[in-house]
Amino acid sequence: MNKKALAILCGSLVCPLRVGRRALILCQGQLIRTSRVVAIRCDTSEEARFETLDTRYTLILKPAPKPAAIPVAPLPFAA
Repeated sequence: MNKKALAILCGSLVCPLRVGRRALILCQGQLIRTSRVVAIRCDTSEEARFETLDTRYTLILKPAPKPAAIPVAPLPFAA
């Protein structure tokens, strides 16, 4: 029996997961291109679990960065 490798990563998907296509993962500034996806086990806003030809992945999804809140002073009304 051929056991698959396990990979647990923290990053983001560059494009949506699709069976039959490679996954593109951005992880620690590196772009990772997997072998062909054969099954998607879980795809939520928090994690993606999927299987490729040779590896089972758990990708802990990083939230998209939010812009910093900058306080804005109200403008005076013209008389």
